Amino acid sequence: MMINFKTMAAGVVMAAGIVSGASAQVTWTNWTDASAGAQGSASGNMGGVFVRYTGEVYFAQTNGQGTNYWQPDTAYLSATVPNAPSNADIVAIVGGNQTINTIHFSEAVTDPLMAIVSMGQGGLPVDYVFDANFSILSVGQGYWGNGTLDQPAANILRGEEGHGVIQFHGTFDSISFSVPTGENWHGFSVGMVPTPGSMALLGLGGMVGLRRRR
Repeated sequence: MMINFKTMAAGVVMAAGIVSGASAQVTWTNWTDASAGAQGSASGNMGGVFVRYTGEVYFAQTNGQGTNYWQPDTAYLSATVPNAPSNADIVAIVGGNQTINTIHFSEAVTDPLMAIVSMGQGGLPVDYVFDANFSILSVGQGYWGNGTLDQPAANILRGEEGHGVIQFHGTFDSISFSVPTGENWHGFSVGMVPTPGSMALLGLGGMVGLRRRR
């Protein structure tokens, strides 16, 4: 049987176009274990990428157990993020210390995401000061109310009862941040979107599979 590679290539281009036209599902971290404390830690898996957090841990929920603070999910949805974290996993912090909190990835991740619950409160803003620049993708009504997330500088996130998602710009094997002002409590998780290249390869694999089955 002769394979028409020109037709196959056109199909891959079409598949890639479909992928780029619709948001790919975000892979959020499945946190599997954690240790609370001023110098705590948490670890988990994000679609095959091992994630380890070191820094302050007020409490953590792992393996889908606990209250799902990611509901309602509308605060976390945008053109880039079609799906909020799907279970109760979260790492919670208070801040108000000199701790440098760091999220480590086992391999480089491009444009990672951070989802945030209840950052700050009315009249008591909380800042996350990152070592990387980011954009705010969404903010809205969350589990603890409907507050704000603002960006006073390219690397600073400010919340007053803020629930939402931010996206970092670039490729990272770690991201660090400090929280100068304390407030009880706010939490986060991290995620990633599959790259267009990897989705196109998936499309190519699917097209080859179709050709072989015919």
